[in-house]
Amino acid sequence: ANFSDVLAQKVGHLLVVFYDPGSQSFKELAPSLDEAGDLLKLQGFQLAACDAAQHSFLSLQQAPELQSRWQASDSGPFRFDQPNFFPVVLVHYHQGHRIREYHGPIRSDRMLAYLQRYAAPHSGYELQSSDDVRSFIFDGPWPLALGCGLVGSESQNEHAVFNAAARRLHGKLIFART
Repeated sequence: ANFSDVLAQKVGHLLVVFYDPGSQSFKELAPSLDEAGDLLKLQGFQLAACDAAQHSFLSLQQAPELQSRWQASDSGPFRFDQPNFFPVVLVHYHQGHRIREYHGPIRSDRMLAYLQRYAAPHSGYELQSSDDVRSFIFDGPWPLALGCGLVGSESQNEHAVFNAAARRLHGKLIFART
């Protein structure tokens, strides 16, 4: 599929892997990326890939981080006529817009937790029962923040402080209130 068409669909949360098929890091990470793609799809997220060697203009436009992280084909000193490779860079998009580079480990569970934090409501989840609280705390994804006594509270100040923290830390923490 065409990159512009994928972004134009304004899918929910999408991670795009910009990779160089000749790089050692991609060769080592490819099985983990395949596993992550399967898990993310089951959870309603998407993982797409762009060959940075074949689509270098698009890759450098969408993932400028590629320019500052060349990988030499060997660990020795720089020599002319030796190939250099683009690294593996993952970029997070939401509704067709770039959010940020994903810096976490290339593991399906960690990539899923990252996307779940960004997919959470900006003002946090409203937990109604003790089972909801138990599930929120023990089932993750982590890290999380729980505001107790806010549901049904009349204090506008408490709500404002909680909502401001939830907006400021959105994507880093998942918030909920009881």
